[in-house]
Amino acid sequence: EKELEARDNERMKAEAVREAQRQADDERERRGRLQEQEREQQRRKVEMEAARAAEREAQKRAEEAEREAESERKEQAERRERQEFAPCQDEAEGEASDMHSASPLASPSGKLARRGA
Repeated sequence: EKELEARDNERMKAEAVREAQRQADDERERRGRLQEQEREQQRRKVEMEAARAAEREAQKRAEEAEREAESERKEQAERRERQEFAPCQDEAEGEASDMHSASPLASPSGKLARRGA
């Protein structure tokens, strides 16, 4: 009977060791899954931050490009305006020059001639 009791105790000890080992294995596995989830969350967080930073940078570049385009449109409009008005100014200056040289008092040197001279 003592032998039977001793075998029973050994069997119960072995079962307790196996159960403790199983629980330890389960706990390691659970911790491993948690760590993997945390790494995955961190990776996603880093990716999201990088995506937001890239989006902000793209927005800045788009705004800068829009400012440059607006500046270029203004410069082109100013150039067109100068080109449109330049012939008018040349004509006005030319007419004034023509009127001056057509004056009966004007001499070939461009100075006013005296009457009667």
